[in-house]
Amino acid sequence: MEAVRTEDFIRAVKGTIANSGVAKRDTIHSISIDSRTVREGEVFFALRGERFDGHDFIPEAISNGASMVVAKREWWDQKGSGSTHSLPFVIVDDTLKALGDFARYYRGLFDLKVVGITGANGKTTAKDMTASVLSEKFRVRKSIGNYNNLFGLPLSILQISESDQVGIFEMGMSRPGEVARLTQIGHPDIGVILNVGPVHLEFMQSVQKVAEAKFEMLQNLPEGALALLNGDDSYCLDMISRWKGKAMTFGAAATCDFRALEVHSNSSGYPSFTFNDLVELKLSVLGDYNIHNALVASAVGTLLGLTPEEIKRGVERFAGTPMRMQKVSVGGLTILDDSYNANPTSMRNALELLSQMKTKGKKVAVLGDMLELGERTKVYHQEIGHLAAKSGLDILVTVGELGGEIAASAAGAELRVESFPRREEVVDFLLGELSQGDILLVKASRAIGLEEVVDKVKSRFQKKRD
Repeated sequence: MEAVRTEDFIRAVKGTIANSGVAKRDTIHSISIDSRTVREGEVFFALRGERFDGHDFIPEAISNGASMVVAKREWWDQKGSGSTHSLPFVIVDDTLKALGDFARYYRGLFDLKVVGITGANGKTTAKDMTASVLSEKFRVRKSIGNYNNLFGLPLSILQISESDQVGIFEMGMSRPGEVARLTQIGHPDIGVILNVGPVHLEFMQSVQKVAEAKFEMLQNLPEGALALLNGDDSYCLDMISRWKGKAMTFGAAATCDFRALEVHSNSSGYPSFTFNDLVELKLSVLGDYNIHNALVASAVGTLLGLTPEEIKRGVERFAGTPMRMQKVSVGGLTILDDSYNANPTSMRNALELLSQMKTKGKKVAVLGDMLELGERTKVYHQEIGHLAAKSGLDILVTVGELGGEIAASAAGAELRVESFPRREEVVDFLLGELSQGDILLVKASRAIGLEEVVDKVKSRFQKKRD
C-alpha cells in the first residue's frame, strides 16, 4: 500500500477521531483486519464476522503495534469511551463499510485499468489466466488468492502500487447486494460475468435470483465501462438484452464477439481452440470448461491492446491454480485435485472430464457434499449420483451425509460404490485400491476439507511405491 495522508483516510472512511487529544501520525502505510498479525504502525479495522468480533481483539492489536484503530460507534459508546487510550480511535457507523469506502477511495488514486470478474464458476482460474496474459505487456495486480468478498476485495485493492498498470479482481457473492457493493468498490473498466448457475441457493433461493445478483455488476459499472459476458449462457444473454451500456460477448456461438473455433481435446483432457481465426491456443489446464476462461483472458488481452502472439504465450504458460482441477502425478498415479470447492455445475464438469480421459488403469472419484444449495440440495446430489453412474467410473467413493445421496443414486450401476461419513476414513480405503496407472478425482465443497485426502494419498502412495 502507498502512503495516504491520515486526514484523507479519516474522510474516506467517513469517520471521526473519538479521542482527539491523542497524537496521530501524518500518514498511514498499511492496514490490518487480524489482530494476531498486526505490524508496527498499521491501522487496525475491528471487523465483525460470523464467528468473531474484531472489537474483542483491540487490546491485542494495540499490543502488537497498531497506530490507529477503526471501531464501530456503538462499541465506542458502550465500551471504548470509558478507557484511556494512547492511540487514536476512528469511530464509524460500520467498520466493514468503512473498509470498503477506503478501498474505493484508494483505487481512485491510481490511473490503472481495472478488470472485475464475477460468475458462478471459474472466477479464480479466469482471474489468474487473465493475469498471465496481461503480464506479457503490463505490470499486473490481482486479487490475493480468492479474496473476492466484502473483506477480501478491499484488502486486494489496497495492495495496488504506483507502478501497477492493470488490476484484476474477483467479485464473489453469497447474498443479494454484494456484487453491487463490490463493483462500487472496485470501479472496474471491464466487468466480466463468466456464467450463472446453482450456487449459494441457501441464501439466493433460485438460479434466477443468482442471475439477478450477477446483473448487479452491470447496474453498478461506472460510466463508459465495458461489460464482457458469456454469449453461450442464456442468463447472460438476458442481461445483455436489458443492459443499456456497452457490452461484448465471448463463447462458441456465432454471434459472439470473441469466439472459440475448431475446439478439440486430446486424450489427456487438455483442450485447444482457435481464437477469433487469429491464433491457435493450446491450454495447459484440463477441461473444456476452461475454454471460456481462456476466452475471457484472450478477450481482455485484445481489448487492452495485446497481440495474438502475446495472448498465446500468456494463455499457454498458465499451468493452473492450486486445488482447481490440478493434475498431480505420484508414483504412476494421476490425481485430479479439484478439492477447493464444488457446486452442481462444476461437479458435472469434473465428471465429464474424467469420463473423457484415457487410462490403462481404474477411474476413481471421491465426491463429497455440495453445500449452500437450499431446498433442492438432495435433488442436486441425486443428479450427480446418476451422472457418476454413467461416467465410466470403476470406483465411486462418497464423503459426508449428502455424499451418501450421491452414493445411493449411483448404486446398482456397473461400478463399485463406497460411502464414508467422514474424510478421515477415506485414505486407508483408497490406498488399498489405487494402483499405478489409475486416475483419482477428488472434489467437494471447501468446508469438507478433501484437500487433506489429496495430501495424505500423495504422501502415502509414494511411500507405498517406494
